Amino acid sequence: MFNTTFNFSTLLGGGTSGFNLGDYAAIKNGSYRKLLGAYYKSLDSSSTSKTKTSSSRYEVKNEADRYGISEYKAPENTEKKDLIAVQNKAVSLKNSTDKLMGTSVSSIFDRVVKEDDKGETSFDYDKDAIYDAVKSFVSNYNSAISAGSVSTSTNVTRTAKTMVNNTEAKRETLSAVGITIGANNQLSIDADKFKSADMETVKSLFSGDNSYGSKISSQAALMNTYAKSAASVSSIYTQGAKYSYYDYSSMFSTNA
Repeated sequence: MFNTTFNFSTLLGGGTSGFNLGDYAAIKNGSYRKLLGAYYKSLDSSSTSKTKTSSSRYEVKNEADRYGISEYKAPENTEKKDLIAVQNKAVSLKNSTDKLMGTSVSSIFDRVVKEDDKGETSFDYDKDAIYDAVKSFVSNYNSAISAGSVSTSTNVTRTAKTMVNNTEAKRETLSAVGITIGANNQLSIDADKFKSADMETVKSLFSGDNSYGSKISSQAALMNTYAKSAASVSSIYTQGAKYSYYDYSSMFSTNA
């Protein structure tokens, strides 16, 4: 490399003491300037590289790099998914129960004009429509009980147990209209027996403020509320718990 310690004051004064003629020639043809530019550029590049290397020691590593996998996937919050499933099933149960309870305007138990094969008309219950509604209730009840009984939320399981107790208390009346309680507290409905049953009995089961249907509807609403609350807590916990996957000691490491 050319000598970079020449005395510029001597050069400007015209003397040659401490001045290398080779340096003078390099300055004159521009080579010296290019050399200095390349030299300081390499210093800047080296400094930037060191800065980046040093800075990276204080950053949390990408999860894929940390675990040596091509694509990182956060752990699924199974508990939250199950609680949301309970919510959906509880809502479905409440809706099917409320349909049987009817409203102040209309009810599935409203009598309708029916015509038989002989062309004779009568004013009676629409048993097919009522059966379909009760069958839907039975299906949604079974789903809600199955999911609620194994929930991680104590309030949800307690609510499911209350529903089972309410149903057990009506075992004889339910059986009289073709609805029976089986294994794991699951209900089943016999179509023929149900349609030949007294619809007034069915109506009394599901209609009225203190009816079986009213109690199940209230418990279904509670189950939905409890599951929603528990799912919210589960979501917050998982959001905070995910930080345990980071090794914070690496953030403050001073090793290269």
